Amino acid sequence: MRRPITARLVLQSLIIGFVLVVVSVPVLAIVAEHVPSSWQRVPVNDALHAQGHIVLSRRTELVVATVWFTTSEPLAEDATTMRLAWLEDARDATDDARPKRVRTPLDGRHRSRSECRVGWRWRAAYGQSDWLMGPYHATESRGQWLIGLLGRAHVVPYRPMWPGLLGNAILYGALVLAVRVVRRAMVPSKRAREMMVGTDQSQPA
Repeated sequence: MRRPITARLVLQSLIIGFVLVVVSVPVLAIVAEHVPSSWQRVPVNDALHAQGHIVLSRRTELVVATVWFTTSEPLAEDATTMRLAWLEDARDATDDARPKRVRTPLDGRHRSRSECRVGWRWRAAYGQSDWLMGPYHATESRGQWLIGLLGRAHVVPYRPMWPGLLGNAILYGALVLAVRVVRRAMVPSKRAREMMVGTDQSQPA
């Protein structure tokens, strides 16, 4: 006897899918830090100049994460050869296509900012870190934790990105539901087993 797909079964699968998304965020964040460079795609790797600053920006795309890193510092008269080389290749900031959330303030100080967005199939959580370099070095984190594992600190974002989080929950829930439906089709229910046993017993020897 074929068992129907009930609302309870669907709801249970969606709840399991949501739990899987939440659990997957720290797992994928840690995996992303160990992905070989050959598996990484770098669609943005720019040097810009604006308001007397040199700005370096890089975006790394992985299957399970998107990582932005931006650093900016004022150009001093005693700038090093490396920084002068960066300036020669730098574009004017009017061509800057970076999202505003990943840009560092150009306030005459050396600043860096990183952002990590994690999730599959869609990004489900994000976090940011800011560094102020120099004699008064300071770090500020938003929406992420540092988790120690195997002698190394791993950045795990926890601030939700609701469209991606809910989309992943529905996708994962649909996959869980599909597995459960196939399993139910292959394994007879308790009632069906009892009926089969009763039928065998009623047949004459």
